Amino acid sequence: MKETTSFDKVDYETAQIQYDSWAAKKCETLDEFLLRKRKIELINLVRKVLENELNENDKELVRLHWYEGKSVTEAANILSCSKSSVSKRLEKINSIVYDKLKYAIEYRFGADNSQNMAVIIKSKDALACCAKPESTSQRIKSLRLSQGMSLEDVSDMTNISKKCLERIENAEKDATSNELAKIATAFRTSTDYIIFGKKERKCCQ
Repeated sequence: MKETTSFDKVDYETAQIQYDSWAAKKCETLDEFLLRKRKIELINLVRKVLENELNENDKELVRLHWYEGKSVTEAANILSCSKSSVSKRLEKINSIVYDKLKYAIEYRFGADNSQNMAVIIKSKDALACCAKPESTSQRIKSLRLSQGMSLEDVSDMTNISKKCLERIENAEKDATSNELAKIATAFRTSTDYIIFGKKERKCCQ
């Protein structure tokens, strides 16, 4: 039997967790589940490309521009380079990601959807998962995005209101111990990981 790689294992566990949840609630058809799973796969592939194909300077630019939402001008000022230089680097990064994934996109989504998928791989949500979360709010958001879930999805699973979850993710509100426990259970992780980020994330059996 072929040994499963850690990447495959994470992808399978993520898919299984979410499929079980939606199947139990009958909120998602099989076709909808498969499409969402493919988007999760794409997010994981984007992360791999950014981790392995970009230098540290470009990774920092990705973090500033996509994850933190800095404008080209703001990123240029922080990185002490010209606006035109930042724009050219962003174009290069987009090209690298698309060139590395274009055949995977066509295989998983079909040639007719290649342009739509180009938008997805450059999206803030996909790239947000690639940044290392450094706070409780960032870890919660990263967990949600890495599993292809909306705030509404998490709200349904935890019975925490969308508005409350949004405030927690934006660091406008500290989650209570009860809310943290519900969020950790939804993502099959531990409250220690969400709060401290020091322990390896593990799915519950």
